[in-house]
Amino acid sequence: MKKVLKKLLATTLSLSMLLTCFTVPMKAEAAEKEPLKFGSDGKFKIVIFSDTQDQYPVHAALTNRMRLAMERENPDFVVFTGDQTEMNTKDPEVDFRRTIEQILDPVVDAGVPYAFVYGNHDTQFYEGLGKGSMEELLAVYQSIGDCRTTDPAPELTGTGTCKIPIYSSDGSELAFNLWMIDSGSYQDPTDGSSGYDNPHEDQLAWMLANNDTEVNSIAFQHIPIPEMYNLFVEDENGTHTYGDKKYRLELKPGVTGTAKEFPSTIYASDNKGEFETLKQMGNVLGLFNGHDHRNDFWGTYEGIKLTSVPGMSYFNYGDEDVRGYGVIELDESDLSDYDYHTVKFTTLDEEAGTSTEVVYDEYDEITYSDLKENGNKLGAEYTLTGGHTFTYDATSPSKSAILKFRWTAGTKPGFQFSFDVGADGNISHPFGVWIKRADQVPPNGTWHLKPNLEAYAVNMTKAVSNGETFDIELGRLKVLSGDPKNVGSYYVYLKVNGVLIQEGYSNTDEEGGYISGSAQCKVSNEIRFGAWGNNKDDKISDIPVVEEYYDYDELTYNDLFIDGTSMNGMEMNGGDRKYTYNATSSTYSMKLKFRWTAGETARFTAYLDDWVFPFCFAVKEPGRSDFGAEAGANGAWHLVPSDNNMIIQMDEPIAEGTVYDMEIGRLKVKNGANKGKYLVYWKANDELIQSYYYDGVVDGAYNGT
Repeated sequence: MKKVLKKLLATTLSLSMLLTCFTVPMKAEAAEKEPLKFGSDGKFKIVIFSDTQDQYPVHAALTNRMRLAMERENPDFVVFTGDQTEMNTKDPEVDFRRTIEQILDPVVDAGVPYAFVYGNHDTQFYEGLGKGSMEELLAVYQSIGDCRTTDPAPELTGTGTCKIPIYSSDGSELAFNLWMIDSGSYQDPTDGSSGYDNPHEDQLAWMLANNDTEVNSIAFQHIPIPEMYNLFVEDENGTHTYGDKKYRLELKPGVTGTAKEFPSTIYASDNKGEFETLKQMGNVLGLFNGHDHRNDFWGTYEGIKLTSVPGMSYFNYGDEDVRGYGVIELDESDLSDYDYHTVKFTTLDEEAGTSTEVVYDEYDEITYSDLKENGNKLGAEYTLTGGHTFTYDATSPSKSAILKFRWTAGTKPGFQFSFDVGADGNISHPFGVWIKRADQVPPNGTWHLKPNLEAYAVNMTKAVSNGETFDIELGRLKVLSGDPKNVGSYYVYLKVNGVLIQEGYSNTDEEGGYISGSAQCKVSNEIRFGAWGNNKDDKISDIPVVEEYYDYDELTYNDLFIDGTSMNGMEMNGGDRKYTYNATSSTYSMKLKFRWTAGETARFTAYLDDWVFPFCFAVKEPGRSDFGAEAGANGAWHLVPSDNNMIIQMDEPIAEGTVYDMEIGRLKVKNGANKGKYLVYWKANDELIQSYYYDGVVDGAYNGT
């Protein structure tokens, strides 16, 4: 009872998840690694991923775009500029590893080395809550893929401030350096009111002392430096004050990109002098930061390019027209500068295309009577008393389901629905349904969506009468391919009386639960029905399921080929002759229609696929007596089983030249009790002669007899 449902929309992607426990040593030393170096073409490309800022399970919209970016750019190196994680979870020790594995997965799968810096969200929900140290988290990174961030001076403020060398294409000499700088979180990590932090004086002194003055470099950190404000237009009537100046949200001429928020940085009065240090070093070409998700711009101030990399998060805030990543291109022949540009997620989506089909994973199709309460199946009709949790026998590996039932409104027509009840007893709401009472004023007389903190409630804005009946269809279907931002998520929808009321996409965890904000649910095959108030007369019952079929090939005899040559009206000559057709149905479903004229022996056998018999039929020959009792006594076609096949016989002789219009078919079933099986049937002169359901199909062939 499973299916793969298809719908026209977007491109096909794959999603990969790695699940492991948080078990790392207190301190991990980076293993000896092959040095980074320029390619044989003298180029070196760096992709910058900023503010992925998610928690387990990571949004598919994020990791799918990261995969597209890795395929598009084929970079030599990846830098994460902080806030890789959100981590406001109940179990950061476990969830950090699971989160970071999923975020790193597209980079690790591509076999590309990477480095990272911490952001305020990486620290404030972990170290700030006393859950562990940043050294422990560094060890997690260093155990996943080819991580190049190290902590060469653990006595410094923060963790992971380091220098990563890039060597010449022949490997003979140092050519360039990358600085990873921990910019901290808040000046007091446990107090968000204290203002954002910046690199401290001891870190800056260490960079000066370890600077390779003979080569140029670029630097990466999370929180922007105060000097970013020099790229904005000063305006004494501006709406934003930083230090003793006012600014308006507008970039100066010569600054490239988009700014939708002011830089969130350290208080002007607490400036620790990082920019002056970078100038003093004399070889830092640019500084890249994340943190401000809705900013994507770069410009030069006093000889140093300052760049705000766009955020990528779908868990935290952001704008779809800003989300993207940065690309740095270095050329060994001239390292006095670098090329930089950003790529929007919207560009990735456009390049991926939107004309291929969306495919959903297998799902369970259930009616209300398929549900159980306390292990007992419900009857055809059930009275709601509120707060009941029902289960069903899930077979879909993706925990996908469609539920259909008929609901009759009572005197207080409130109705709530949700999939899954969390291990802590909390209800997770992919959506809820609530129908407006008769005493409420209707604004427009239609169903509409009303979100609240605990559920997405659908309200009837017209008064619902006692006894009024609605056909309800609720579904969640895991997306296997389509729009990149939805692959791996669940498509969730509600239909009432066949009309689509609500649809959306929900992030999921490995047990099939939904993420809504920070609420998480982990039980896979439970459905909860509830009712506000004492709706004891609200009733639900089954909706009869009309059997539907997946796409199939509809053929006539002339669509067949023999030995690669079209039949083109050729007659059947009997014997072991195998015909093929150009199949387009992904389910190996087909209908074949042809006209058969009885010959001298008036016998015909049909089968689908290499000598395996969904059915076959024989027509009684004139004068034959060896059919015996099998011939039947009613003058109609009938079924006679044999050792090797199922034979249909005519119990009256057929005269040579008698014509029959034949139709044979096998159709994969979409819904109902036989969902996932094949309906196999045979018609003669539009009369159904034989039909039955069969599963066990392998590569389109039937097995068994």
